[in-house]
Amino acid sequence: MKITIPKEMIDSELKKYIEVVEELQQIGQKVLSTVISESQRINKSKPSLFISLVIMKRMLECMSSIKLLVTLRHRRDASILLLNLIELRLDLMYIALDDKHADVWLDHDKEHTKPWKIGFLFRSLYVEEGELNAEKENYKRFSMAKHGNPLGGLMSFPIEVTNRALLINEEQNDSPYSSIIYFFACGVEVYRICNSTLTIAKQLGLDIEQINETLEKTFEVLRKLYDQDTLRTVHELVNSIEKPHLCNVCCAIPKGKVEINCLIRQGSYKRELLFDQNVQFSCEAFIEKP
Repeated sequence: MKITIPKEMIDSELKKYIEVVEELQQIGQKVLSTVISESQRINKSKPSLFISLVIMKRMLECMSSIKLLVTLRHRRDASILLLNLIELRLDLMYIALDDKHADVWLDHDKEHTKPWKIGFLFRSLYVEEGELNAEKENYKRFSMAKHGNPLGGLMSFPIEVTNRALLINEEQNDSPYSSIIYFFACGVEVYRICNSTLTIAKQLGLDIEQINETLEKTFEVLRKLYDQDTLRTVHELVNSIEKPHLCNVCCAIPKGKVEINCLIRQGSYKRELLFDQNVQFSCEAFIEKP
């Protein structure tokens, strides 16, 4: 069943992301059909390839739902499906490392748990500490939204409880950049799942080079779009900060760059203003001149 979203409901900032995600979805379908046809052509297959096809089908289902939910600004619901994609991607990446892992996945018989714990998969797949921490942090954020963890704040609930007071952030709900993040996250997971499937197909000697090039080019388009919008959003944040609140360190940073710790302090300061109008902005490097 195809659901058509009225054009007037789609933010103009999101159209380009929807188009790229839909292109990735078409590529996912092509990866699926290409791997099946090539496997039949050379009469070769293996358990890990079967698993990749199963996960690919689930991925395509999730993509349609995520696209609809994010467009309608139901981002917390989309978080649940994104978390599902992350877990499927980790499984498939681990299976692609060794055919023995496919046997473990297929022989799994415990209903209350998956074949491997998430922490084990992270440690097995990511050796570099920075990348490992980034992956774990990303998973944690979507997990808090899924499980309704109060520490997730506005990512978990439409209303946040802060200092035992209710905080409704309408600006966040209307910001197209919030939705852009979810579309990009979806694209990243789709790219990685397709890439893992193609890695397994390559191990069998399947001819998948052409579809692999198409996947890489399309994901590069998405990555550049996201980089541009991230930079633009950071510039908007910098320009929205009043000059007296910038410390001498921040003022010395070249134009077009930002001192991220200062932005974090600015965010905390503005939130505190909701509850205490007399609160003062604090920065250890800032000395206000009389």
